Amino acid sequence: MVTKKKRLKMFEAENREHTWKKLWERLKRKKISLWDYSSELEYSMLRMQVPEIAGRRCLETGSGTGRVSLRLRQRGARVILLDVSKEAIRFSRRLFSKANEQADFMVASIQALPFRVSSISVVWNSGVLEHFKPSEQQLAISEALHVLKKEGKMIVIVPNRESCFVRFFTTLSIRMQTWPYGYARPLSPKDFTKLPFKPTSTASFGFLWQLRYNYIPVLQTVANAFFGIARHIFPYLEKVDKNYPGYFLVATFVK
Repeated sequence: MVTKKKRLKMFEAENREHTWKKLWERLKRKKISLWDYSSELEYSMLRMQVPEIAGRRCLETGSGTGRVSLRLRQRGARVILLDVSKEAIRFSRRLFSKANEQADFMVASIQALPFRVSSISVVWNSGVLEHFKPSEQQLAISEALHVLKKEGKMIVIVPNRESCFVRFFTTLSIRMQTWPYGYARPLSPKDFTKLPFKPTSTASFGFLWQLRYNYIPVLQTVANAFFGIARHIFPYLEKVDKNYPGYFLVATFVK
């Protein structure tokens, strides 16, 4: 007999899959850039956490486009891309093929990782955990720690709930029905401390990005254009983004 709780979980999983399928259908009609400013910020934070990346086996869970993993591969990492979306894996396969780079690709859930215990050096994801409920987040982190080698690192990058701009733009976009990602709840450092597995460190960055990352059509266009120009005129703005708290929250777990 299927319980009400199990039926709800099945419905949520189907709804999440439907949401991301629609998103990828929209993305396929657009030209996705091979690299952008958001990718640069994420890559910089990963390299700060894992300076020596060459030769390490790195798993990106919920890999999406796979752009940052491609850059890790080009720096010598052995990368694995895992996503529940077949469309995402198809995209990243093509991306790696065009760049003449090798990787392993898997269609699977971050809550049931198909790897041996203690077989991965680095597990990371960005913009993933906020789309899951707390119990699902715990399971995803537990799975990652299970497959990590001793002294291996798990790095989680999510929207920072302590940023007033993140809370405001997310809520406003949802109310205006311009939010494209379905269920999403930004996290705070306090949310991570409530988990059974405590992170060894948390940090925030992306001070300017918090103003750009919104889904109010006209405002998003204006903000992107303004900061795109300003970043080239005032290069130090990138240092501000990388060193001051803002849109991104990073939690690092060491096994």
